[in-house]
Amino acid sequence: MPAEEPKYLTKATIIMCNPNALYYQQMVTSPNAYWLNFFLKRDINVVCWNYRGYGESSKGVCETVSPYKSKRDAEYVMAFLVNRLRVKGHIGVYGRSIGGLTACHLANKYDNLVKALIVDRSFYELSTVPEGKIKGKCTARLY
Repeated sequence: MPAEEPKYLTKATIIMCNPNALYYQQMVTSPNAYWLNFFLKRDINVVCWNYRGYGESSKGVCETVSPYKSKRDAEYVMAFLVNRLRVKGHIGVYGRSIGGLTACHLANKYDNLVKALIVDRSFYELSTVPEGKIKGKCTARLY
């Protein structure tokens, strides 16, 4: 007789993409845990993870954090859920601030898997951020 599948595999799962400089260890403590508590109270699996170089994660010696690498890291998280854990329930993505970029990337790239997208106080591109924060003609070039 085959072993029964764990129940979490068929439940909905949310991938939480953190805001800049806020690693998952902070996302799970009050007052930052609003969305985590929201999902858990509805019996939804939650995957919290750190971008490379944040929290206790590591990065290479000459490596820097970038939106491209954050998107790639999120793809690894998705691959882990689908290929390693083999979740079968609906998958959703939540992203706050810079995590919104990562969340939108996942929803776009895996539109056949991602059934829900929540973007919280984000922006749609990074190139306009320095122009809004620091005035000057050369700001975008420096960034």
